[in-house]
Amino acid sequence: MSSENEEFSCKMHNASGKSILAVCDVELLGKTIKYRDIDFAVSSSFYGNRRAGGQEILEKARKAVIVNVVGKRIVELLVKNKLVDGGSVLWMGDVPHVQIVRI
Repeated sequence: MSSENEEFSCKMHNASGKSILAVCDVELLGKTIKYRDIDFAVSSSFYGNRRAGGQEILEKARKAVIVNVVGKRIVELLVKNKLVDGGSVLWMGDVPHVQIVRI
């Protein structure tokens, strides 16, 4: 199955009039990724509980000022659709994380 057909967990935030999209692979929601001295919480308060398909995520990601994603499938989707350069992916062990900031 391609990542466009998969579901992700997402939440739109608004900070000072700027749209922030947070997205994660569903299976990471509620988990803490431990990498070196970092505990990275994939919390529902930030990444949300709303499920959305890949096409919807791509539409939202193209419009958001800031995009914050964590997970193999969501990062793969953004790289495949040229929203992210694969060389800019930050790896926390085997879990990829990307932020897009449009200025």
